[in-house]
Amino acid sequence: MGSISNTEENTDAILAVTPAGDFNPPLAPFGERVSWALYDFANTVFSMNIATLYFAAWLRGSERNRVCACRCIDSCFRRNF
Repeated sequence: MGSISNTEENTDAILAVTPAGDFNPPLAPFGERVSWALYDFANTVFSMNIATLYFAAWLRGSERNRVCACRCIDSCFRRNF
């Protein structure tokens, strides 16, 4: 059975420690950071579209949708003691 030992060191990862005791891991390549930034931006835009545009249109769509939304909100904030 394998075990983790403190004596084994990974020489591939280089971590620098500042005088304040903070770790400074090496930065990812520039292209990788840009791709993650674009991915995060796209997720933010998508979620804001759903929350503001489509959910509002769904609420205005019919009385049944408004009643359903009100019941869902009530059930989230109702305290059962």
